[in-house]
Amino acid sequence: MKIIIKFYFIAIIFAPIISKSQTTEFDSLKYLLGNLKSDTSKVNCLIALGKTYSFFYSYPELAIYYEKKAKELAIKLNYKEGLAQSLNYIGDFCLRKASYAETINYWQQASETYNELGDDMNVFTMQSNIGALFYNIGFHDKSNEFYFNALRSAKKMHDTLRIIEILNNIGSIYQLTPTTSDKAIEYHLKSYSLLQKIKDSNTKVEKLTASLDYLGSAYMLKETLGFLDSAAIYFEILLNANRGTINEPYTLKRIGELYLKRKEYDKAIPYQKRAIEILREFEYQNDSANSLIESAKFFQKEGNLKIALQKYKEAESYAYETKGMLKLQEIYKNQANIYNKMHDNSNSFKCNYLSARIYEAFFNIDIGKKPQRLQLILSPEMNLQNKLLDKGNDIYLKTTESNTLIDLAKSYFNNGDISLALKTYKQAELIANEIKSYSSQNEIYKNLSDIYYKLHDYLNSIKYQKLLFNLQYDISNRTYDKLMQTTNYLFDSDRESNSKFLQNEKDIQLSIIKSKTLMRNRFVGGMAIVLIFAGIFYIQRIRISKEKKQSEELLLNILPEEVAEELKAKGRAEAKQFNEVTVMFTDFKGFTQISEKLTPSELVAEIHTCFKGFDNIISKHNIEKIKTIGDSYMCAGGLPVTNKTNATDVINAAIEIQQFMIEHAGAREKQGKEIFEIRIGIHSGPVVAGIVGVKKFAYDIWGDTVNIASRMESSGDAGKVNISGTTYELVKNKFKCIHRGKIEAKNKGMIDMYFVEG
Repeated sequence: MKIIIKFYFIAIIFAPIISKSQTTEFDSLKYLLGNLKSDTSKVNCLIALGKTYSFFYSYPELAIYYEKKAKELAIKLNYKEGLAQSLNYIGDFCLRKASYAETINYWQQASETYNELGDDMNVFTMQSNIGALFYNIGFHDKSNEFYFNALRSAKKMHDTLRIIEILNNIGSIYQLTPTTSDKAIEYHLKSYSLLQKIKDSNTKVEKLTASLDYLGSAYMLKETLGFLDSAAIYFEILLNANRGTINEPYTLKRIGELYLKRKEYDKAIPYQKRAIEILREFEYQNDSANSLIESAKFFQKEGNLKIALQKYKEAESYAYETKGMLKLQEIYKNQANIYNKMHDNSNSFKCNYLSARIYEAFFNIDIGKKPQRLQLILSPEMNLQNKLLDKGNDIYLKTTESNTLIDLAKSYFNNGDISLALKTYKQAELIANEIKSYSSQNEIYKNLSDIYYKLHDYLNSIKYQKLLFNLQYDISNRTYDKLMQTTNYLFDSDRESNSKFLQNEKDIQLSIIKSKTLMRNRFVGGMAIVLIFAGIFYIQRIRISKEKKQSEELLLNILPEEVAEELKAKGRAEAKQFNEVTVMFTDFKGFTQISEKLTPSELVAEIHTCFKGFDNIISKHNIEKIKTIGDSYMCAGGLPVTNKTNATDVINAAIEIQQFMIEHAGAREKQGKEIFEIRIGIHSGPVVAGIVGVKKFAYDIWGDTVNIASRMESSGDAGKVNISGTTYELVKNKFKCIHRGKIEAKNKGMIDMYFVEG
């Protein structure tokens, strides 16, 4: 390995000296290759050539070509170290092409070769990388098989850091299903206890945050109060450790998710909102870096190298703030080109080196003195580095924002705020569609379909159901594609123990293709049936919805809303005692005599006009209409929902009714028509209210309070509001009242009565 690095850096530093016409790194290495006498040196040079094509020129085909040349020569020479390195790098380059079966095959061969060499470090690396790759393509049992191999290598080396890493990876596999959550907690606790023995504070902090996240997540799987409390403790410690970093919003999201599971939605919302605020700050910084990079490219193209360099430097600071690794790699690479044109070889080399180091970390390729792989894109570990996917830091930020918005929408929905939930799901949908996050889209489409259904917006409900079907079909295709990519490897790895099974390999692959076709046909057919039934269902739902609305409006026109809901829920409504209500009766003076002068239709029209006006007035004052008997109108305040303002409400309504009748009488008098004068009586006290009978339901009230209120009306004068002494005591500080003294009320004796003057 040292020889390979030596060749690599000789080519970079001394390229101009070796040949004036050959100034590029790969030309220098080709020159060296043609002049080397040692065969093992040629293997090392071929490996370096492959890496050079990969690092700076992104030609994976040429990189693989030279690595395979190195492999063939190493086999011929029985040069194990060179063979292991070339197999290793071929696997890396195959991974970049998403050729997973080939990647696994080459890494496994490399692992076996390293094992022959007694190189436990590289055996660990290969086994953990294969385990991580199986994890990413969904073969979790196979993943843990290789992680346990890696764990044995780490224990053999007594390497605590690597033992911690693998224990966490094994735990994360067990974490995928609730049934194995106890094992997940067991392995994460083992990792956490080992961390306490580490003295290196920087390493300890980095690993500790990962372990805290693992433990919190594992305890959350149990979904019982004690375990959720443990999860909360670990997440709060993690939040303190992550303050001011890009991981802070992720931790805030996890705490919000925890409160969501505990159904404490009011506590979840602040954490979720804060996470989104921080994420959007990071997005702003990323946008700033992107703008500066584009500006720098423009000046670079125009030949204004100093300004371009200045812009790249500004972009570099933003990229550092958000840990945008791929942005940094691009910035350093472009700076190296500028320094090269400015003949500043020192800075050019420095920027090229930094670019290569980032490239190494990101694509899991080592160029250091020891092959210590960083597993940034392979490990399932839940830390910052593992979230740097192929599009860099932006994907991590936007994925976390999308998932946090989904959780926030759930909190709003469960808290009863459907409109805010709908708005938040829409925001999440935009981000999930942009980054093509299938898991987020799946959840968003399903929940939006359900919400629109509950809102009776069936067209939008069907729209999202259709999107959900299409998405699941696409996911199904991708799953089958991954299965096909790894089938060959799985067959090869089990060839000895499954020879009979292998005879039917073609049949199995054909079966997979048929299953895929069948799945597609089912989706298409199912979608067609769903759309047909959805159309019929939509029409029926509209018709039923209209009829239901009409029947509910009719029911609410007969009964108070609370009583109607109780009747619908139970089929009956219990009678209730109300200790303080205010009852009002109205009656027209001389109704019988006047009615004899009107035709029946005129009489009914007049009563309808008056009672319609009364209905509108009492509705404004939160008063319940009880019934009308001939020309008598009865209503009450303080039921079916109790309140302390019922006496005031009823008197205010009575004054408005009185004014309404004065104005109405004036209008009829101008037309030369008969007029009605009104008496109003009010009394406060206890009543019993409810529904009696089983046909033609009517809400009614009973008790002595009703009788006394009726006597207040009959004992009053036309154009006056007559109240009892009991009601007066409740409103004496709010209305001007004239005491009439004690007046005889039929069957009730002497009662204090008052006229309300204003």
